Formats: sequence, structure tokens, C-alpha cells
Amino acid sequence: LDAFRLALLGELDARGEPLRRTGLRTNAWLGHRFGAPRARAGREVAVARKLRAVLPRVAAALAEGRITEDHAALLTRLTTPRVESTMVALQDQLIDLADGVRFERWAADVRALVDLADAEGGHRPTPEDNRLRMVVDGNGVLPLDGRLVGEDAAVVAQHLHRAADRAFRRHVRDHQLTDGELGAARTNHLAAG
Repeated sequence: LDAFRLALLGELDARGEPLRRTGLRTNAWLGHRFGAPRARAGREVAVARKLRAVLPRVAAALAEGRITEDHAALLTRLTTPRVESTMVALQDQLIDLADGVRFERWAADVRALVDLADAEGGHRPTPEDNRLRMVVDGNGVLPLDGRLVGEDAAVVAQHLHRAADRAFRRHVRDHQLTDGELGAARTNHLAAG
């Protein structure tokens, strides 16, 4: 149904039917006729246009049930003018990568491949790329696993380094008061901060 809806929308848009019949561009017509939010209507029309004009194998895979509308939408969004020829040439391989793989994993792999293909830029981290996982176990241990990008990474790193410096100064002060060993590593101070 998703494939049929997008194919129909792409065909109506290519023929200019909404504009001819109602005076509204396809995305405005879609929003008006079906009460769709403007942003969603715009995204659907963009996906329909790109599937019809640029990525016919992706459209076919959607119709065959090999991929979902989410897969198709991501592939159309990533098909920018700078990487369009690569995306067109690799449609089948990108579709095959989705077989038996969770969407999130597939999407991350495809984004990474597109970044490699983009000779002018590549990956531009966004806040959506931030990840942090932490769970205190039964022994009071807190393993951290995460990734921060851009400004968030810089801010967190700055705070951790400041905290490590405070912990180091505290450690030196305690060492001077007790004549103890001054052997803690920077990583210890980073964690203690």
C-alpha cells in the first residue's frame, strides 16, 4: 500500500494534476485534501518524486515488500546531487544490505557508505548522533558506553577535564597533608571528577 500510494503520488506530481485541477502544488494539495500536516506532506512528495525519477529499483523493492517505506525514505533523503550517481548505481546493493538487519543498524551502515561516497563533505554530525548508555550493575559499577558529537562533545569534554583538574589538585593537596603516594593516573582523576 505504501508503494502504491507513493507511486500514485509521484505520478500525479509528475503530471502536474494537483496544480492543474486545484491550483495547489502537490504537497499543498495532499495536505488540504487529506488533512496531512504540511511537513509530512512535503516529505511524502519528495520521497515520491525521487523514487519515480531517480531510484526506480528502490521503488520496486518497496512494492515487492523487500524494504519498508522508512528504508525508501532514508535512501531518497540521502540521494543528494553530490552522491546521486553513486546512489543510483548502488540501489540494489543498498537494498540487499537491509535483508534481515534491524532498520537502525542498516541506516547507520548506509549513512556511513554515503559519507564515504561524498567527496565534498561526508558526515556532518548532528545531535541525533549522540548516544549514551549507562546502567549501574549490582556491584555499584557504572559502565558508560557512549558517543557525543559536535558541540555536545566539546562541552562534555571540557567539563570532564575541569573536573579531572579539580580532582588532581585535591589529590595533590591530600598527598601534601598525609605524605602519601602521588600515583593516581589522569584517567583516575577524570573518573573521580
